Amino acid sequence: MEDKKLIAKNKKIEKYLLNLQNGDKKAFLHLGNLYYECDEFEKAIEYYERAYSYGYVDRLEKLAISYFHSADDNKRNHGFNLLKNNLADGNGYFSYLLGLCYLNGIGTEKNEKEAIKYLEIAVKNNIDDAMVSLGKYYIDNTDEDGKLILRGIKLFKKAEKRLFHILKKE
Repeated sequence: MEDKKLIAKNKKIEKYLLNLQNGDKKAFLHLGNLYYECDEFEKAIEYYERAYSYGYVDRLEKLAISYFHSADDNKRNHGFNLLKNNLADGNGYFSYLLGLCYLNGIGTEKNEKEAIKYLEIAVKNNIDDAMVSLGKYYIDNTDEDGKLILRGIKLFKKAEKRLFHILKKE
């Protein structure tokens, strides 16, 4: 089965490289996606950066995530700055990623206040992963009166309800 996947991947690579030779700059984006899906983040970075230079910014979050997988601090910092500088008001997924960066010190210093701020923005934009991450944070860092635990549980329930609704549709 692995041989079939490798053959399929190689055929896609050949197709996209041929598209590049024919002037299709969007092929850079497709190659970035292909390498990203295969967890080959350095190659993904190479192609996403080229796509970005031609104005294809619809996978900017994947470029940032690819930078986060690097052992190079400068690349992780660049990924953080890429998200921060391109954060549009109300972009829930970018807010979620920035919240995780601040929470875990990826590409920036740890800052729980900023992490909560961005995760809350993502929650308001119905990003399920943000609900789970922030819910876990609140439960792990509960206060004396237990309000944070209650908030964490509410976030878990909201995420569960949304995911159940999605699965029910399928």
